[in-house]
Amino acid sequence: MPPNKMSKQTKKTELVVVGNQAENLISQAIEKGVNVDTMERLLAMRRELKAEHAKEEFNRAMAEFQSECPIIKKTKKVLNKDKTTRYSYAPIDSIVNQVRSLLKAHNFSYTIDTKTENDKVLAICTVTHAAGHSQTSSFDIPIDKESFMNNQQRFASALTFGKRYAFCNAFGILTGDEDDDSKGAGDGDKSNKGFDKLMQLVGKCSISELQDYMKKIEKSDKYTEDQKAEYIDTAQKRIVELKSNNNIQ
Repeated sequence: MPPNKMSKQTKKTELVVVGNQAENLISQAIEKGVNVDTMERLLAMRRELKAEHAKEEFNRAMAEFQSECPIIKKTKKVLNKDKTTRYSYAPIDSIVNQVRSLLKAHNFSYTIDTKTENDKVLAICTVTHAAGHSQTSSFDIPIDKESFMNNQQRFASALTFGKRYAFCNAFGILTGDEDDDSKGAGDGDKSNKGFDKLMQLVGKCSISELQDYMKKIEKSDKYTEDQKAEYIDTAQKRIVELKSNNNIQ
């Protein structure tokens, strides 16, 4: 029998064994006429046993999903005025489409809820496994009041950004480099290729590293003003994410 089929059969057998063990204990207790306190303890034990098994199944399925999940392709391009590509990113709908079959194969479902708190938008992604265990990942993003958009557009932009990061963080999804032939041409260090590499480092830096980079880039003459603004905006959003994940005020 192929390893993947053996694995699925083993998981199903383990789940049946756990369920039978718990139900047998309850049945025996009822037959012996145990008191209410003992029955309540047995029911609590059954709940804990099932919850523990559900969490193990969730962790195992998540590990398998992440080992099979491809590096997500960046399908959306942001263009410069001369129609060259400034940078690319993966919209939330594209990310979901690229992993949908894997989510189904590993018995995952998800929901994304949103809240507005003062001048921030909070996106909460809840991942649930068929065995019953759920985990959440949240991401809040400030609404940019200084951007050249109306209020609805600012809210929608922050909401889309928050959903994308909450979803990716919940499943440990990474986005990769775009194809080399899609990078715009440029001269010297101000080429789009150099800027793309700089942007790719954002997700790998700590808060202090990001803050240092922003100061250096702001004073640097190696990048255009648009590139500086784009990097600083992305780095600031990443700092917000890191602070949120680590409960830093």
